[in-house]
Amino acid sequence: MRFWGVSELWWYNGTALAISVLQAGQYEPSEQSLHFPNLPITEVITDYLEQSRTSGKTALLRLFRHWVQDRMG
Repeated sequence: MRFWGVSELWWYNGTALAISVLQAGQYEPSEQSLHFPNLPITEVITDYLEQSRTSGKTALLRLFRHWVQDRMG
């Protein structure tokens, strides 16, 4: 994978979210985000993206923001 210089990359392929973290100059797949280590980001983002198809993106972004804020303190 090409080196972009950011600590982690997220991408969504239409069905699942994948995270890669920068380690020793290479991106490695990861089950967790470095920035949200205690949150199940890959599952939650996928669920929110699926819901946004029927509920609208603005409403879901607001709900997701509140969900993160509640868990991050």
